[in-house]
Amino acid sequence: MANKSIYKLIIGVFFIGAGIFGYFTKTGYLQLLAIAIGAYGAWNLGWGIYLRKKEKSLSE
Repeated sequence: MANKSIYKLIIGVFFIGAGIFGYFTKTGYLQLLAIAIGAYGAWNLGWGIYLRKKEKSLSE
């Protein structure tokens, strides 16, 4: 399960970065796609943090 949380954190940061980059390129309707990509990244980041906390509480 440790690998899954690390994977979620990495994917989350990557997609947030891709969303920010896509948004600032100012490409019209693709900005909406960039916002969706950033939201997906934030969702993955949140799940990754939740899984890390869950792992730590189970190991104690």
